[in-house]
Amino acid sequence: MRVTKKLSFWALILTTIIALYIVINASYWDEKNRVISSDVICYYDYLPAAFIFNDITLSFVNDLKNEDYLFWFGTTPEGGRYIKTSMGMAILYSPFFFLGHISAYLFDYDTGGFSKPYKMALVLSCIAYLWLGLFFLRKVLIRHFSEIITAMVIILIAFGTNYLNYSTFDAPMSHTYSFALMAMFVYLTPKWFDSPSVKNSILLGLLSGIISLVRPTNAVIALIFIFYGIGSKEELITRIKLFGTKWVQILLILLFAFIVWIPQLLYWKTVTGSYLFFSYGEERFFFNNPQIFRGLFSYQNGWLVYAPVMIFALIGIAFLYRYLKPFFIPVFIFTIINIYVILSWWCWWYPGFGNRAMIESYAVLALPLASYLKWTFQQRKYLVKSVLLFLLAFAFLQGLIHSIQYHHGAIHYNSMTKASYWEMFWKVRTTNKYWESLREPDYLMAMKGIHAYLDERNDSLKIYCSLEEIYKDGKSITDSTHTYKLTGTESLTDEFSRSGKFSVAVNKDNPFGIGLSFSVFSNEQYRISVWRKKTNINSYLVASSYVNLSFYHGENKPISEDGDWEKIQMEIDITPLIHNTHIQIFVMNDNPEKAYFDDLRVERIYE
Repeated sequence: MRVTKKLSFWALILTTIIALYIVINASYWDEKNRVISSDVICYYDYLPAAFIFNDITLSFVNDLKNEDYLFWFGTTPEGGRYIKTSMGMAILYSPFFFLGHISAYLFDYDTGGFSKPYKMALVLSCIAYLWLGLFFLRKVLIRHFSEIITAMVIILIAFGTNYLNYSTFDAPMSHTYSFALMAMFVYLTPKWFDSPSVKNSILLGLLSGIISLVRPTNAVIALIFIFYGIGSKEELITRIKLFGTKWVQILLILLFAFIVWIPQLLYWKTVTGSYLFFSYGEERFFFNNPQIFRGLFSYQNGWLVYAPVMIFALIGIAFLYRYLKPFFIPVFIFTIINIYVILSWWCWWYPGFGNRAMIESYAVLALPLASYLKWTFQQRKYLVKSVLLFLLAFAFLQGLIHSIQYHHGAIHYNSMTKASYWEMFWKVRTTNKYWESLREPDYLMAMKGIHAYLDERNDSLKIYCSLEEIYKDGKSITDSTHTYKLTGTESLTDEFSRSGKFSVAVNKDNPFGIGLSFSVFSNEQYRISVWRKKTNINSYLVASSYVNLSFYHGENKPISEDGDWEKIQMEIDITPLIHNTHIQIFVMNDNPEKAYFDDLRVERIYE
């Protein structure tokens, strides 16, 4: 009986231990391109910029010599540098960042913010927030549901969805942290209505502020507070009157939510000149064209395809009216608005595993999932109950298998199709057919609100870069169509050129230039060429892949001449091993003497 009374507690402990075991066993903080990568770079950059380099304007970036120091930034028309994401995650990381910083000093690691102790601290921070989120979720559920139902919900969400993946293998992305904050919000909401004290108002305000600062779209969680306990027109009128009489407490909530945002507003003012700033550039929402069906059911990261357990959570909203009426209207409204907002974003599939933007909402959807379980257990007919539990168990198993597949590369982060999904159904080892059936979405068209695939483009790919064209950010080089952005522009020089004014100069101190990346597909063939100023030193045109290190082609022998310049050319075949990924084209010279390159050309050719 004692074990049964604490069943949900042990479910919480078991989940935390398994997550901790996974990250310790994986130890991916030892890997070069893990932990501080992708969106985490932006979330995290505030901390080393402010507390190590003492410069939030990022003016120091040009002087960095260590390639492990990763700073991503946008540039304002006036030349100011800004971090794309808001600083909410940096605030949540900060206690662990300082622990990592101290550890780096004590154990003689690099103290620039990107060495092993910092990475380890970030990963462990995700485990801490996983525990915090499940702790408050348990406190919410146990008030209304039995130990066994509470324990089952914790297990179903942790292992039957993409939640655990983003708490372990893809830590420290923002979703586990937001889940914890939303679980706390759901816990505090009824407490405020039971006792709308100054303390509860301040806590709710601070929590609202940090939730929205981590991810502004998560501000929809306020709907839970606004509509909590409303089930009729009379209750709505009563609520309005309550907010009127408790205006001081409501003002405190708004005030402390605003206080949390003050550092962000001051940061934007410092780096952009404006207190309010949209940092996502051309990325936008298409509220008039939300991709609801695709976002829920597409093989391309459709939420319910890869987390089928949550189908039962959506069904369970109807049972909230019976078992947890105060949450029925707020959860219903929140779910509709949240799905609408998330799937109105231009990149509605959110590259990763199973539409990761939905993870934070599991803290809310746990309530209808528990209601569904309660309704199921109350079925008097054994056969009905057995069928319902079997369906839920199958959905859980399918979600668990999806997590295992994703970890082994058998589910692609953005290019799954019906054919690739069923080719890998209940399989882990990838096949050539799987790779060949992937289709990469066309990001440029998606930013215009049009869903398309790269392989649907009718034109044969041709990229020409004379190094004269300026990219729209005013600071980078682009191709002649202004479609592709090239890195390595710090090597630009006007000492020599074959055409126009500029070429690139590379040597031992700055060995790489003209960094171009683009998507490729199996069985394609490309012809790549660049012009080099005549030289006797070994300098190369290179094509490589980060996905498969065996794909590496370098060429330094010229095939033709034009005055003082010589043409280097290579032809490459795309194998299934790098299908639907990016390859990188660049020039390289590690000799002390400079080599000059100009006029890069890439062309897709067909036999």
